[in-house]
Amino acid sequence: MNIHRVSLSGSASRGNRISATVLADLLEVLVPGARASVRLRAEGRSTAKGADPAWLVQAADFEVTGFFEGSTVVELSARPLSEALPSKFGQQSLFESPNIGEMTALDAFQESVNLAESGADSDLYDDGFLAICLKMRDVLSHGFDGITVEGKQRKTGINSAKLESISNLRTRLPRPSRTNLVGKLDSVSHTDGHFNLDLPDGTRVRGIPAESIAEELNGFWGQQVFVQGIATFHASGKLSHIDAEMIQNATPGQSAVWSKLPRPLAHAGQQNLLQNQGPRSGLAKIMGRWPGEESDEQIEELLKGIS
Repeated sequence: MNIHRVSLSGSASRGNRISATVLADLLEVLVPGARASVRLRAEGRSTAKGADPAWLVQAADFEVTGFFEGSTVVELSARPLSEALPSKFGQQSLFESPNIGEMTALDAFQESVNLAESGADSDLYDDGFLAICLKMRDVLSHGFDGITVEGKQRKTGINSAKLESISNLRTRLPRPSRTNLVGKLDSVSHTDGHFNLDLPDGTRVRGIPAESIAEELNGFWGQQVFVQGIATFHASGKLSHIDAEMIQNATPGQSAVWSKLPRPLAHAGQQNLLQNQGPRSGLAKIMGRWPGEESDEQIEELLKGIS
């Protein structure tokens, strides 16, 4: 078991005692945060509809083993993922971090928080994970200045300023959008089913297949394929991955149109289409006016004819 210590600093610190309400709010971040960070590494997403699967609950579990004086310090114990769930993390996937098996779920949580706080583009956090992180505000609201999580591999400090940075990052994340893409299917992972799509310009795109098409992937290996799905982006506008919902052999026409990286709407010029409206522009310019010279009687006759 690896030890992690969570220190709460500030006027509300009570040595080796902690309010049940504070502990509940802290665990309301750490439990879903640990699960979300593990799921990001296993599935490429932090959350999904429905209850968390049993494997995730098992892999991300940890124990509260003690409380210590000084700042309020809570000691947690967690097993490395390769021990907690050997069937899934005992051997490396093409898309996993090199040391994923050595990490605990809390290590994974810390790594994702540090990346989010830095603002760096990463596949190790997403909108759902950032929403969980922002629940740390509930812990700080009890009179604490900061939260520090320290484990064997890293140290993570959280305060109001860092949570504000994470909140700003979340507002900059483009909305996922539906997309089509053509490329050569390559590198299908046996452990998680993820695949790579190589575009003509040499760009490689990560794909996460829906369960309905996961078994079809091997039949398309090495071929030009047409993929439909949902594109997810980083705050910079760069593509993170595609959640693939449909896959088929690409036609020449599809290859000509859909062989370029998708971009989020805000980065594709949507904002340039927005124009300020004044008293003589936009809706104000046409309100109360017919577009032609027809009289009210003529309009009434036309309406009768199409009713």
